Amino acid sequence: MRRYEYAPLSPTTACSVRPATRRSWMRGRRALRVLVSLLLTSALLPARISAQFVSLAEWKTLGGHGGTYIGALALSPDGRLLASADLNGLIKVWSVETGQELKRLRGPNEQITALALGPDGKILVSAHSLKTKIWSVDAAQEAGSIAGPMALGMGVAISPDGKWVASAGTDGSAGAVIL
Repeated sequence: MRRYEYAPLSPTTACSVRPATRRSWMRGRRALRVLVSLLLTSALLPARISAQFVSLAEWKTLGGHGGTYIGALALSPDGRLLASADLNGLIKVWSVETGQELKRLRGPNEQITALALGPDGKILVSAHSLKTKIWSVDAAQEAGSIAGPMALGMGVAISPDGKWVASAGTDGSAGAVIL
């Protein structure tokens, strides 16, 4: 196994990967970069963060959120859509193929810490403090919310069939609901 590292000019704090598409999106402070790659492992170890990539080459850079810190990313299961969220509550949905911004979803001016796109790309879930929001991507509006976790939301996921939403928070809470 070969190990490749990518060192962007600004800090990269997370990535979103769909192995079937061989693309990995990374977020930093100013832009979104798509890397033609396959993420093999990514683990938070006690003293370091390790990620191994194959075929790491920059493919496209998107304009991001106008200099606002990007707090979360998610790829649709089919790899066609990318969602990005900034710390001011703005979510953008992009076409991975063209790099075009397709939708803007605006919630309250609050930090979004995690995103997940449903299997068909029509539902998006976002993690906030004290709640998880469900969005209709087509209508570009909030479709509902779920109370909890009781602290800052750190993770959200949608089941492969799109029927369940799970969330987790910094207080150790986790839950799942049927849509």
